[in-house]
Amino acid sequence: MDLTHPNYDLPLHKQLEELYLSTKEIINYMDEMRNKESNTLSRKKLQKLINTNPKLAHKDIFKDNNAQPRTGLRALRDPETNTIETEPTKQAQIVEKYFSDTMKAANIKRGKYLPEDAPRNYPWEQASRSSPIPDPFTLQSHITKDESQGFKQRKWLHPKILDNSAFTECIKTFRNDKSPGPDGIVNELLRMLPHEILEIIHKLFVIMWATRITPTSWKTSITILIDKNKRAETDVSSYRPIGLAITLYKLWTRLVTNTLYEYAEAHSLLSTTQAGFRNQKDTIHQLQNVIMSLEDAKLFKNDIYALIVDFTSAFNTTDHDRMLWIMYDLGFPTDAIDTVKRLYEDATTQVRLPSGGSSQKIPVERGTIQGDTLSPFLFLLYMEPPLRWLHVGGRGYRHACIRDQNATDTHLTNILSSAAFADDLLCPISTIQNLKIHARKLTLYSDWAALIISGSKTKATGILHNHPPKNENGLTSSQTLGHQLVQIIEVQQQKLKS
Repeated sequence: MDLTHPNYDLPLHKQLEELYLSTKEIINYMDEMRNKESNTLSRKKLQKLINTNPKLAHKDIFKDNNAQPRTGLRALRDPETNTIETEPTKQAQIVEKYFSDTMKAANIKRGKYLPEDAPRNYPWEQASRSSPIPDPFTLQSHITKDESQGFKQRKWLHPKILDNSAFTECIKTFRNDKSPGPDGIVNELLRMLPHEILEIIHKLFVIMWATRITPTSWKTSITILIDKNKRAETDVSSYRPIGLAITLYKLWTRLVTNTLYEYAEAHSLLSTTQAGFRNQKDTIHQLQNVIMSLEDAKLFKNDIYALIVDFTSAFNTTDHDRMLWIMYDLGFPTDAIDTVKRLYEDATTQVRLPSGGSSQKIPVERGTIQGDTLSPFLFLLYMEPPLRWLHVGGRGYRHACIRDQNATDTHLTNILSSAAFADDLLCPISTIQNLKIHARKLTLYSDWAALIISGSKTKATGILHNHPPKNENGLTSSQTLGHQLVQIIEVQQQKLKS
């Protein structure tokens, strides 16, 4: 029935029935179109969020809608007595002790990094070791290689600091709506300063780079604790520490970070297997690499194994002195290394407490300050040696689709030894023996670098394409894999689960 032209020849109850059915049909159509339009808008909104802020988008997609809201730091468990404390003074003691222990240097800090002042003891070096170390190599770059051969010296980076356009770019990339540090100055205010004041700040930074001095008052940050929504909310370890620094310090470290980053990329100092915090690299590239290896193994009936590594509080455990060693051996100029060294000399932080106050100043003797732009870059450098060591020896997954891989000039080119995104690491491997060697390399480096591998989150797994569906003992390939991996892969004296 057409609502605009009702059929008056029908009895009244028939007219009403047709009117009801027609109205219902139109309402259903309107609901369908509205839902379709709403879904389209939601998809566009979500896609825009994925493109602009993928971390927030993934959190929204995978959030648990049935999870109970967490109350936050209203009560803390004392690790020594295992009691729950709600009194502010007791909570302050728990927080201060936890972060004092976490940030205490694992080794005595000396601030020396030149080879003649600080002899290297990298874990891949054979000296004074009873058992042979797999695949020893030299940590170097073309810069240090040319320097050792007397061809050229590494150049200082002060021209980049002098560049006014580089300084201006740092200010332009300052994001709004960020919490201020101890000075209470927000980023927006810095961007509103007149040109004459910004010129003075730039000249100050040039002097700081030349003298290698960062004001001590700038090196005190406020640490806030963000709930990870994991584990018990009464444990301090369930909260991620984020540092809120003085605004000028953030601008200074951003200029330092950009200078070091451009130098590292220009001289190819970072491994291609590292995609974390790098321009034009992201997790999608690493997923593509891993998927291609899995497809290659399936297509050519090759067994493939994987070591999935998780580091515990990785950013908080880096050794400052050994960081400087790595920077020098990779070829960074001494003016840059000295600047980084001075940034972490006498650095302190105050943890904001649940009661509203702050803890006493806690020395930052190791680790990097999360929330600072320099922190992720320094961690990439800290992870560079193990990524190179994993690649040496050609023990990663060898793609069968590429021929002539035994040629000396190309035998490592087409091997996927690892896929890293900052501290997240996956190592594809072709054999059980090489899986054990990879685990040993990571153990040796982590012990040397004071990194902690989580035994409960680190896994060894694989797919056996080169095995029959059932062997002579009646075991499937999955059961065979379980027998191969059970209690034989070990990292830092922890047996891994398959």
